[in-house]
Amino acid sequence: MRAWRDDLRQDALTQLRDFLNRFKPATAPGSAALAAVPGDRAAWLAAEIDPVLGMLADTHERCAAIAAEGEQEAARIARGAAESAALIAAEGVSRAASARDAAAREAVAAGRARADAILSAATEAARSRGMPDEADVITLIRLAVRLVQAADGVAGHA
Repeated sequence: MRAWRDDLRQDALTQLRDFLNRFKPATAPGSAALAAVPGDRAAWLAAEIDPVLGMLADTHERCAAIAAEGEQEAARIARGAAESAALIAAEGVSRAASARDAAAREAVAAGRARADAILSAATEAARSRGMPDEADVITLIRLAVRLVQAADGVAGHA
């Protein structure tokens, strides 16, 4: 922190010195001035600027503290948002599984209802038809023989 303040002070002093050098009083031509030791302009400028830089340093420290608090708050908010998103995603997965299960149950129930309806219709048709005649029996025997032969062919290859 002190190095930063020293760099800032040095830059400010250099800029101020350049600015003030523009307003140097010019003397009228004439005899030479009395010989004297030049004043320590850097010390004068530092004495003027040090209090201002001191106030800025405190402000800079407060700004850094506020920024750190803001970063912590942002991180807390981001963590909360991530937790909320995870909960929402988990709830979505659960709802999707429930919806799939419900749809499967409905499809099975619909299939069973249709199978029951077909079975009832076939039973009713069989009851109303009565006994098979001789041609139906011969057709059924031929069909049974073909099925047995086909089953033997499959069994023989296994």
